[in-house]
Order: sequence, then structure tokens, then C-alpha cells
Amino acid sequence: MPSSVALKESPISEQVSGRPERHEHSELADEVRSLQRALRAREALLEERERKLVAANERLEAVLASRSWRLTRPLRTCIKLARRAAADVRRTPDPTRRLLVTMFDEDWYARSYGRSGDGLLDEYLTTGWRQGRDPSPLFDGAWYATEFPERLGETSPLEDFVTHPYSRRPNRWFDPRIWRRLPDHEADVATFLGGLHVEERDPARDAVLRSRAGVVPLEDGCAACVYVHHDADEAFDPHVASTVAGLTRAGLRVVVCSTSNVSDEACDPLLRDASSVLSVPNTGHDWGAYHAGLGFVLDRCSPRSIVLMNDSVYVITDRLEAFLERVAQSPFDVVGATDSLMFRYHLQSYFVHLGRIALESPLLPEFLSTYVGVSDKHYVVNSYEIGFSQRALEHGLSVRAAYPLEELITSTSGLTSSYGVALAPNPTLELWEELLERGSPFVKAQLLREMKPDPWRVRQLVPSATLTLAADHLARTSGRELPVWAHMSEARSTRAAEQQRAQHT
Repeated sequence: MPSSVALKESPISEQVSGRPERHEHSELADEVRSLQRALRAREALLEERERKLVAANERLEAVLASRSWRLTRPLRTCIKLARRAAADVRRTPDPTRRLLVTMFDEDWYARSYGRSGDGLLDEYLTTGWRQGRDPSPLFDGAWYATEFPERLGETSPLEDFVTHPYSRRPNRWFDPRIWRRLPDHEADVATFLGGLHVEERDPARDAVLRSRAGVVPLEDGCAACVYVHHDADEAFDPHVASTVAGLTRAGLRVVVCSTSNVSDEACDPLLRDASSVLSVPNTGHDWGAYHAGLGFVLDRCSPRSIVLMNDSVYVITDRLEAFLERVAQSPFDVVGATDSLMFRYHLQSYFVHLGRIALESPLLPEFLSTYVGVSDKHYVVNSYEIGFSQRALEHGLSVRAAYPLEELITSTSGLTSSYGVALAPNPTLELWEELLERGSPFVKAQLLREMKPDPWRVRQLVPSATLTLAADHLARTSGRELPVWAHMSEARSTRAAEQQRAQHT
């Protein structure tokens, strides 16, 4: 058939592509001609650029050979050196700038002042500080400007601080000179402050997370006590209940501030004696709870005195009322059980009594309005353990311990009053016998847990009821074998003490 013959005789390429082979050859030829035209155009462009380059070189040689070029050579050298120096400065970080960046809390600044975007540090350094903004929660710019008026007027408080990091304070409480004396400090003080984690407070949430009212209400003119508690097992130990009952019998209205998530059922036994039992955030070690408890008390009444106390001591309750009466009658405004010269003079914070004049002073309003929750122990000890006593003295308040360290040292065999500030003893651990002999109602838990005191002297100086509570608490919380004093009978300890006295005589 003709159509079949035509199909068989046509080229295979035409059968597959559907177009004649001569069309492919034509397209290839067109592409070659196009490339040849582009190549000729490129060669013409290169020739033009070569002509321009030759002309430019001729002009350059004429300039270099001119008299003016030779005369300005020193100036060009100076410019080159200046540019090189500027480049070196850009490559080498400015140490002051580094410290400013370290101490500037960009996230906090943005949240606090509704700012966003880049360059917030530069905004603070130029205009922010003039508008009353602070660079971080640990830096109080308004207080700093008042406290150190000799700074340059056009310099921000933060810039001034990083150039005087050990002679000026970033806020009322923290003293860089004390921090510098710590035996294990490494970073400069600005880097230390900039590296601290500050606890964020939810403005919609009160500092008191939960409260339960007891049977003894707070009222104007009462003697109040903020008692701080923490327990990893979220329980109120019998020694805590015993202490709260003893404080109540002595006439105090006790507000228990627990940083543990203690159940309502566990709170019930304390409500028979306490005014309130609060659940508070666990920030700043004991000082965050002191802050919450003080705010709670002062919002509800005007007490004549407030005691700050924590559960780091076991209490000889039979001695408690006489001790509290002695403290209440003291002529001093702020009274502790013991004091310390560790790093700088301060009352040890397991017991601090604030009298009427102290409550009327700016001390507590300052503490309540400027406290910042920081978990770092060095900062807490510096700012609040030491700083609270130092701030009281700066406000002109009289500060005294019921058992002053100087008297304990001078009356203790083998110790003198020549201790250096950094090496001063901790009286609750190293002078515990003298304290108990003088009638102190407190036995530091750390002493019985870690220091391995003479068991015979422990049994001799601490009543068996207190030791029983201490032994039960240590058995539950330490998981270690109890010390000898916990197994000794009172009669055995008395015989041992008599034998010891006989040997000495």
C-alpha cells in the first residue's frame, strides 16, 4: 500500500521527532553564528578597556612624578597609619564596652520599658538613663546618681560604675569590696553581676502563693515573728512545730513562711499555734521568704516588733521566753542572737529582732521595695546577710548581738580577739559551748549534722528533749548514721561528763 511504503522509506529520525533532519542542522548553524557574534563583541570590549587602562597608567605616572605628590608623602603616611590604628581598635574589643554589654540585661530592659529592636544598650547610654531607666534589675540608677554625685554629668551611671567597680555599689545592698574578699571569686565584679540569674516575678501573682490562717491573729501592737521553713520532703518536722509553739507561748504572733510545697494536711498541726502559714517562692535562700513574710505582716498590722527567724537552728524552748524578754528590753534597735566579722560586721540571720525604732526607719520599706531575688549564695550573703546589717547602720540604727563575738572570744580559752575579718570564727559552730553556757536557746543544725562536736559536751549542754527532736530530724533528712550523742542515755552522758571533769582537775 502506498502509505505503508512511504512510512517505511522515511528516515527514522523523522518518524521519532516528527520534523525533518535539515531543521536540526539549521538551528545548530544559527547558534554557532550567535556565539561568534558574542565573542567578537567581548574582544572589542576588552580592547577598549585595555586602551583605558593604558591611559590611566600614563596619568598615574605623571601624578607620581609631580612635585605635589612628593611633598604630600608624609601626610599620606600619617593617614595610612591612622587607618591602620583604627582597624586595630575595631578588631580589639573595648574592655569598658565589654563590661557594659555584660551588665546590661537586654531582655529585662525590653520587658520593663516596652522597648524592642537592636541597639538597646546604646539607647540606654544616650537617652534611657536620663529618662530614669535602669540597665538591669541589679543596678539602681537613681540611687547611684544620688549616692555618687561626683561622677561626670554626661556619663550614665552604668558607665561610671564599670570604671569604679570596687569603690562604688550598684545598689543599696551589694558591696563589691566584700565580694572581692571571697576566697573563691574569679571573675571581675561586673562579669559576676552580669552573670547572675535573677528570679522573674509574675506581676499578676502576689509574693504569697497560698496562706492559711491560724487561731492567733495578727493585731496592731503585737510582737510578730516571721519564721522561715524549708524541707526537701515537703513536711513540717516536729522540731519546727516545737519551735513555733515555744515562740507563741513567749507571746509572739508567728507567721510561718514555707518555701516548700507543704500540703494543707501537713499545715494543720501548726495552725493551733501560728497566726498564719504561708507558701512563698523559694528565692534568695531565706531572704526571699523574709521579704514575703515581712510584706504579709506589715500589710495586716502595725506590730511593735518583728523577729526574723529560720529553721536552721534547734531551739531549747525552756530558754526561749527568757531570751526573747532580754532581747525585747535591749536598748538597741536591731538585735541578733550572734554576730560575725566574716568579710564585714553583721548579725547572723537565723535570728534578728527589729524594734520599734527600726520599724519606723526607712530600712524595711527600702528592703521591701528594692529586694531582688537572686539564687547565687555569694550575692545573698553579700547583699542581705551582711548588707541588711550594714544598711541598718547606714540609717543610723544601733545594731548589737545578744552574745557579741568579741565577748565570746575574749572569754574562751585558746581564742583571742585578733582574728582577721576574713578568718573570723562562726560563733554558732566554733563557740557553741560558750554560747550554750551563757544561756543561748539555739543549737545550729549544721553543728550536729557536720561538725562532730564532743558528744559528752553536747549531752551535757543540750537538754535531752531538744536532742531527741534533733536526732529524729537528722535521721530523716541526712540519711547518715547518727552521732554518738544520739545513742547516749542522759545518765551515761552525765557520768562521762563527771569523768571528763575529774581528768581535767
